[in-house]
Amino acid sequence: MIYRNNHKKHPLKRKRFLFALFVVVLCVFSHFFFQFRTSDKETLHIFKKSEVSASIKYIPSNIISSKVRVIQTGNSKKNTVLFIHGAPGSGNAFYGYLKDSSLLKNAKLITFDRPGYGYSGFGKSLPSIEKQALIVDEIIQALDLKNVIVVGHSYGGPIAALSALKNNKIKDIVMLSPAIDPNSEEYFWVGNFAKWKATRWLVPRAFVVAADEKYAHAEELKTMESLWKKIPVPVLILHGKKDFLAPYKNMEYVEDYFPKTLLNSITLPNENHFIPWTKQQLIIKEIDSLIQNIQ
Repeated sequence: MIYRNNHKKHPLKRKRFLFALFVVVLCVFSHFFFQFRTSDKETLHIFKKSEVSASIKYIPSNIISSKVRVIQTGNSKKNTVLFIHGAPGSGNAFYGYLKDSSLLKNAKLITFDRPGYGYSGFGKSLPSIEKQALIVDEIIQALDLKNVIVVGHSYGGPIAALSALKNNKIKDIVMLSPAIDPNSEEYFWVGNFAKWKATRWLVPRAFVVAADEKYAHAEELKTMESLWKKIPVPVLILHGKKDFLAPYKNMEYVEDYFPKTLLNSITLPNENHFIPWTKQQLIIKEIDSLIQNIQ
């Protein structure tokens, strides 16, 4: 009888061991494959294949201890379009825009890895919209950019908007599916794994940074509600009605809190949160129109 009980426990221990091994392998796999970043070498190769000249710079910052990686295409000294990615992500989210021939005709095109993402202090969170807006200001100053149009997607939306209050070189704001309404933040239970200390180590670093930003986001946004009326430049917002990550209420919030005389809103009835890619040509057309108006 004792022999039979030991015999039954042995496979159970083996199953536990195999499950633990599976979890470890899965964590290693996820940490490696879910980084949402593209190396300098890969980046330059991507643009070379498209016959677009690109450069990469690492700009010192007074806000974070690491340098900020900036990717640039185009030679225009007169106009700039600066793209700000969401969470998680990196500057590579806008590589398609940096290769666009119509935008390249009239503007310098820039994207960058926000703090904690890509190659800008990867894994080190900076859950402050104001400080991230100050980093945009640092980029504009360091590169001596002129006539800047800032384009922000999702979490990058409020950063783009606040940047216009930090630097007068910004002439237009474009927000794509912005997560800007503090009362419409969507939280998903899976995000707790990045929040809890016991499981945080299991989660890829890009998701941990995104979670840190997410759980501070609503309070951050509440502190700046009174600032939006002070926005001094035209604002264009595009938002999908089927957006479940940053609900359409964010569009309604912008219409309530931003200066109506400076606001142009475009509703996309059948689109979700990923309009930078599903509606890329429409967005390029709108940005190109803004560039023409600056001229």
